[in-house]
Amino acid sequence: MTATFSKDKSIHVVGVAADRQELLALCGELEPDVVITNPKLLDANGIASIRKRTGELPDIKIIAFAGGYSDSDIKLLLEADSEGYLFYDLDDDELIAAVRSVYDYHCVIVAPVQSRIGKMACANIRN
Repeated sequence: MTATFSKDKSIHVVGVAADRQELLALCGELEPDVVITNPKLLDANGIASIRKRTGELPDIKIIAFAGGYSDSDIKLLLEADSEGYLFYDLDDDELIAAVRSVYDYHCVIVAPVQSRIGKMACANIRN
């Protein structure tokens, strides 16, 4: 992923984390504008920790980046107010455009996740 962003001089990778603890530590230390993470690195406590940091650093935006999302992943990320839901199969230009868009306070959600969010919302309305 670092190689992808090296193609765009306006995006600077300030850190790369191997696990949840390192991710949270880097968020506090480096104060990134955008965090791209695999939701599998985060559980409810991890998302809460990032959101706690965003209370201190309210401009941090979270992009989930995964091969797929379960309904529980989507629910957790919605509760965390994630700004992006992306799949691994994006090409470099699409990924760069998505990060720029989220940086500019837009939400980016791939179509399959949009559909699942809609279905989850409809199910909640019916209940």
